[in-house]
Amino acid sequence: MKAESKLLEGAFPYSITSDGNVWRGKRRLVQQYKNGRWYAQIYKEDKTKWCFDSKKMADSLFLNQEPLILTKEKVLGDPYNAMVIPDYPRYAVNSWGSVFCLDPPKRGPNAGSVYRVKESYNNGKSYVTLSEGSKKRFVAVDEVMLMVGKT
Repeated sequence: MKAESKLLEGAFPYSITSDGNVWRGKRRLVQQYKNGRWYAQIYKEDKTKWCFDSKKMADSLFLNQEPLILTKEKVLGDPYNAMVIPDYPRYAVNSWGSVFCLDPPKRGPNAGSVYRVKESYNNGKSYVTLSEGSKKRFVAVDEVMLMVGKT
């Protein structure tokens, strides 16, 4: 059974199949496994290196699945209906306890995009790290919910 393939835009000899394999002509590229995902590294037509998650790319090309991009409007409106935390105006929390950063940092892995704050667990309670300026505070999600009046 041969998988359907499509040419990658801006990278002429390379194509990708629906199962996430990347090909250069008739040869399949060796991919790198990083953090639970398979990544392919290719060179575009303008001679720049491009490393991408091959399964996510295949899904977006073949299943027409656009990646979920959070915006401030989406987080504060439908479907999340989050409320800004009064003590930490950079962050918002919704009714089921998900904390979002509305004013992302300028550098780092989450630079420039609204994102969900990663939770950590200690003694059966979930905590998030909230920062305001140069100080950071490790806060229980239950406490954050009380700050906005959601319990």
